[in-house]
Parts: sequence; structure tokens; C-alpha cells
Amino acid sequence: MEYVVSIHACDNGAFLGELKLGYFLPRSAFTTKYQVSPYQCAIECHLRIQRCKSFNYRRSAFSCQLCEEDAGSEGNNHQSKDGSIHSNIDTWKNLRIQ
Repeated sequence: MEYVVSIHACDNGAFLGELKLGYFLPRSAFTTKYQVSPYQCAIECHLRIQRCKSFNYRRSAFSCQLCEEDAGSEGNNHQSKDGSIHSNIDTWKNLRIQ
């Protein structure tokens, strides 16, 4: 079963992005960040928007893989994996980058 969660800002309810729970995108990561939240991961990806198209997040390790491709790229299919989250960066809006 596929679950997609929409993330909204606490202060004003603005839509931020979508997370696909229980999935990851293999063979596309170019770097890994540790001790970050999914929101911080989205910011890290957005800061590298020329290269970063999506990210994988592992809840148990608080780790984030920034990926060069998104789930819509030809030949790229999500793979099921408990505790994983995948998100295409183009679903993220209204990020507060400082």
C-alpha cells in the first residue's frame, strides 16, 4: 500500500512538500547527510537544485541521501523499504532557507 503525506507549515498552514512513505529510490544518491530531519533534507536538496532532484530519508538513522534523479526519470522506480521515505524536490514549495 502506498502512502503519500503532505507537509504543511505550522505557523501559517502553507503547503511545503510531499513524502512517499515506505519507499526509496536506489542508485541515484550523490551525498549523504546525517542527523537531519526530512525538512532539513529538503532544504539541503533545494540548495543544490542544479544537481539534486529528490531525496531518500531513513527515519531510524536520521539520514538523508540527496539524489541526482527523481522517481519520474526513465528507468527509475521506487523500491519498497520499511522506515524509508522518498520525495521529489519539485513537490516542495515555500521552503524557508536562511
